[in-house]
Amino acid sequence: MSISDGAAWREVSKQEICPVCERPDWCAVTGPEGNPDAAYCMRESSDLPKGDGWIHRLKDHGLEATPRRKLPTSKVQSTAKAPLKAKPSDNGDEPKDAAVYPTAEASVASYAQQLGKPDRQWPYRDADGETVLVVARWDATGERKKTIRPVSRTAGGWIKAQAPAGRPLYRLPELLASEGTVYVTEGEPAADALVALGLTATTSSTGSTAAVKSDWSPLAGRDVVIVPDNDEPGAKYRDAVLALLGRLSNRPMARVVELPGLPAKGDAVDWLAAGHTADELARVVEATEPAELPTPERPLVYRPFPTHTLPPTMARFVTEAARAVGCDEAIVAMPALAVAAGAIGATRTLRLKRTWYEPAVLWCVVVSPSGAMKSQGRKLVLAPILRRQKKELAAHREALRAFGPLQAIYEKDLAAWKKSKSSEPPPEAPEAPQLRELLLSDTTVEAVAKALYANPRGVLLDRDELAAWFGSFDAYKSGKGSDAQNWMNTHGAGYVKVNRSSAAGAPLFVERACVSVCGTIQPSIFTRALSGEHRESGFAARLLVANPPRRAKRWTDDEVSETTEAAFTSGLLALLDLEFGADDSEEGEGDPIPRVLRLSPVAQRRFVAFVNHHGAAGLERDGDEAAAWSKLEGYAARLALVFALFEDPDAVEVSDDQLARAITLVEWFAHEAARFYRGARETDDERRLRELADWIDTKHGGAISPRKLAQGRRDLKTVEKAEAAIAELIGAGYGEWRIKRTATKSGREFVLASFAASAPSTSTDSTKSPAPRESVDVDAPLVAEIEPAPPFEPAGEPPPLPAEGVGDADDWEAA
Repeated sequence: MSISDGAAWREVSKQEICPVCERPDWCAVTGPEGNPDAAYCMRESSDLPKGDGWIHRLKDHGLEATPRRKLPTSKVQSTAKAPLKAKPSDNGDEPKDAAVYPTAEASVASYAQQLGKPDRQWPYRDADGETVLVVARWDATGERKKTIRPVSRTAGGWIKAQAPAGRPLYRLPELLASEGTVYVTEGEPAADALVALGLTATTSSTGSTAAVKSDWSPLAGRDVVIVPDNDEPGAKYRDAVLALLGRLSNRPMARVVELPGLPAKGDAVDWLAAGHTADELARVVEATEPAELPTPERPLVYRPFPTHTLPPTMARFVTEAARAVGCDEAIVAMPALAVAAGAIGATRTLRLKRTWYEPAVLWCVVVSPSGAMKSQGRKLVLAPILRRQKKELAAHREALRAFGPLQAIYEKDLAAWKKSKSSEPPPEAPEAPQLRELLLSDTTVEAVAKALYANPRGVLLDRDELAAWFGSFDAYKSGKGSDAQNWMNTHGAGYVKVNRSSAAGAPLFVERACVSVCGTIQPSIFTRALSGEHRESGFAARLLVANPPRRAKRWTDDEVSETTEAAFTSGLLALLDLEFGADDSEEGEGDPIPRVLRLSPVAQRRFVAFVNHHGAAGLERDGDEAAAWSKLEGYAARLALVFALFEDPDAVEVSDDQLARAITLVEWFAHEAARFYRGARETDDERRLRELADWIDTKHGGAISPRKLAQGRRDLKTVEKAEAAIAELIGAGYGEWRIKRTATKSGREFVLASFAASAPSTSTDSTKSPAPRESVDVDAPLVAEIEPAPPFEPAGEPPPLPAEGVGDADDWEAA
């Protein structure tokens, strides 16, 4: 077989890949389709070099005998004689000359007619050493100003355009192979000048305004020295690099060097050309203090519900029920907490000091779109209460049957007394039986007041769709404004007075109205319902909100075990059997009052520290978020009260462990409140990025490659679109790139900020993304700052408590 330039070569494709490198692009074959005689491979070498590739004689020599050496892709070319038409760019950097060239050299050479031969070229290579971008420079002459143009590699060849966002840093392979200090300059000439001194230096492509479009994750944890140009663009580039380094989970130590004697608009090249030396540079760097990296306000992603904080039998039920339904654990945990609080009702309260008591009242709202299995999870929790309510209804019917004859006798006696005109007192009317309502779905205040009048222990308001609750406020125009205020009174177990009762014209008055709330609502409805006055009045701040991301519904064989269900049911029923205490004071006359629990001495110290920390952190919040933050202080005590009584209905104090778990749960609710209120203000683009980050979190454990993202999302069908979307996420502070290496290859994947802290910037193993885990809040954790209290002796007074209170690249990029 004769191999010649006149052979009938055809480009490889997905249907007929290169038999040497097994890739569908850049190479060519000749001979029968499916069984070619030879291959012209642009990646693997042979003993027959030809142009920028190698000829492999497949029929004459076995492939195994052919030397295989992978070269940088700047050697790659196509056999096409003319550039091909390129597809439109998906990354926003649309080239003016939308053509595909066989090599980087050919792409740069296409500028020759306009600009001539470039004076300098700088290749940008990925972690595997393959060239993906070339920056060409034409120096200023009498006829033109300095001009810089990039060309980049695509799947089909090279184009006259920038690479997508997430571009590699200059000299990336050398940077990854180095240890010690990395110098960052503005521009390749300055970086080359420092490399000539034996230093590790890098920069980003295309000028001072495009730093955000490069991947800076290789500098995570490194000692970085920034050497900016002495002009305004240099200062902007310095600040941009500092901000980008500040976003890395493993923040580097960065210093900004001001070169002494550097002229205006000068750079490191000018400084060294003026006679300064490497030793002088080293002394300047040594004398420079580390810069303070900006701390970004990272967007908040969903954190899994901390089920481990719940009482053990409740936590086990929540876990098993969520698995059985196939929903997020928060969807089960939220009604479980509300139902337990409603079962306790007004029978118990927690004393924090003489003038501060917290009741067992929780308002728990699950905000989630339709199809999130909200109702199924709630029904499993409510089952024991519904069975008890059914028994109460049966007992009430029996009491009514017994009451009927007594009422008839009374009416007969009363009629006789009236007829006799006796001076004796009238007969005493029998007391009508009152239904003990445990659950309410009627959301009007009048209905609640009637239920509480008959059952002063308290009730649970349960609504599958809480929009009706918000809509019921001020159902009677004459009572404008009163409903919301009465509801806020019930949140604090205060009084409720309703003047709408038709019973003898008398108002309904409940001294200690205790109503817990559980229910679900869709996000858009919730946002509208809590607009305006409901936020301004503080009503919205009283809600504990959980907004878990959607999950795909899948069949599961999991069930709640009989043992787990029985233990959870037993815990709830024990709370329903709690009795009031008696007011033995002279004014009380034995009236029922709540029994009081106290914090243990150790828990008291923890709560004081928590209040001080929480109050200081609250100063950093504003608006709706600040209002919600303030209410969470009392919720820590309320949750601890519920924990203590669910674990031991006879408890008389709250332990330090119970309070610590409640504070951890409050931290989670603080994070969710911030997510909700910030989400209510977000733009469409911000919402799109948040939902994408949540999708990466729940579907892929917080890390994903561009290819997997393109495969998993219909709105991101190409790798280029996926890379552009990831660049948006990085720009918004959601995460960073991470270089991922295996035994045979390396690549990049995006890692959410909440996972990047525990993941190294490079990986020598693993093809798996990190498993889903609890995300880390960007705010300082509430518990971590509280010094653990030392144990107290069983006898003696606790120690005193602390006081309370407490024509260049810039032009090109712009074009």
